[in-house]
Amino acid sequence: MKITDKKLLTITVLLLISTLILSACSFKNNSAAPSAAVSSAGTDDTSDNTCDQEVVSNLIMKGTGLREISYHLVTTNAGVSSESNVWFKDTKMKTDTITNGQRTVSIFDLENGEIVSYRPGQNVAAKVNINEYKGNDNITPMDYSLALDTDENADVSYQIIGTQTLNGLECKIISVTSGQGNYKDWLSTKYGIVIKFELVQDGQTNTSEYTDIKVGAGSIPEGTFDLPKEILIQ
Repeated sequence: MKITDKKLLTITVLLLISTLILSACSFKNNSAAPSAAVSSAGTDDTSDNTCDQEVVSNLIMKGTGLREISYHLVTTNAGVSSESNVWFKDTKMKTDTITNGQRTVSIFDLENGEIVSYRPGQNVAAKVNINEYKGNDNITPMDYSLALDTDENADVSYQIIGTQTLNGLECKIISVTSGQGNYKDWLSTKYGIVIKFELVQDGQTNTSEYTDIKVGAGSIPEGTFDLPKEILIQ
């Protein structure tokens, strides 16, 4: 799901006010602390900014066309945390999220723009249009990466401010300025996707962090997107 700068504004608002209405889940809680070693990089002069753009563009190319990925997502929005396991393949996506003790599973049909959501232990599910979904657990690492595409987002500029190992992956730390605000991305040099997003506003730090990332063929178990037989769609 592609993110433009306008959609990033929506993400920002969600990070600040959403309680992930339909969200819920987490099988794992293994977000590792970032390594302490950070090296400085980037300056304000034009040549360095041009170099930064080339580096970031080349990294994003790695993540372009990524069609199969699974990961664990931890988000903190205005002091409210949630955890999700997420599976994404081609035109299908599944989120299993826990927020405030409530667990919700959602299966996305991206081609038809539909979502089926249910709570484990219940035998009914609701089908809604994808535009009605209020959560942000469906925002993938690839979406954040595409928001760095300055060809698609003319008012976005950024600077590489360091290199850091996060959750076992080397990342370029990117300070981003857009028409809607400032934030940081941690862009994996291995996969070319953002594995951490951080927004600080009104004294609160809001984050999305991706761990336990599996990429490529075999990342998604067979039957992952099947609705349990006992579930009826209302």
